[in-house]
Amino acid sequence: MNKKLSGMLFGAMLLVYGSLMTISYTSCNSDSSNDKASTTPATDSSNMTPADTTTKMASTKKAKKGKAMIAASPNNAKSAMHKDKDGIYLNPQTMPEYPGGETALSQYMESSLDYPQHALDDNKEGTVRVSFVIDEKGNVTAPVVLGNKLGDGLDEEAVDLIKKMPKWKPGTVKGKNVKTRLDLPITFQISAES
Repeated sequence: MNKKLSGMLFGAMLLVYGSLMTISYTSCNSDSSNDKASTTPATDSSNMTPADTTTKMASTKKAKKGKAMIAASPNNAKSAMHKDKDGIYLNPQTMPEYPGGETALSQYMESSLDYPQHALDDNKEGTVRVSFVIDEKGNVTAPVVLGNKLGDGLDEEAVDLIKKMPKWKPGTVKGKNVKTRLDLPITFQISAES
């Protein structure tokens, strides 16, 4: 085979390979019929080099974003009201309240989260259970992770979220503010940005 014919054959193979890679990438990453890739006009791939194809694929890749939610927590309402050796109640007459209630607490979690980049890179998700105390003045103190740790900075981020919380309305017993221990499961999830 002469050099001119083999050069043309190699060029045609590169063009076909680049086109197939673009088609394969678009079809694998297309979420729905409303996906941006399906509504953008097709580029004439006959003039694209393999380097152009790679650049186009990298620019259309979706970024990952993390979020945190409060998981359902078991209700201790049936357990007896008592305090531990440190004077901390697990179940006072009136439980502490986050300012604005559960909706405000969920919004706080969502807006204050700084999902660790290492966890995003490793696609790390899961639930971190944090125990902490609301003192008589409503301050958040002594947050610690309970159970198995998730790693990749998620445990530290969960503790940080708890430490930075504003004051709560404290729990009460017989009308007096008391220290109360709470457990809060925080679920970390990754989603693709659109």
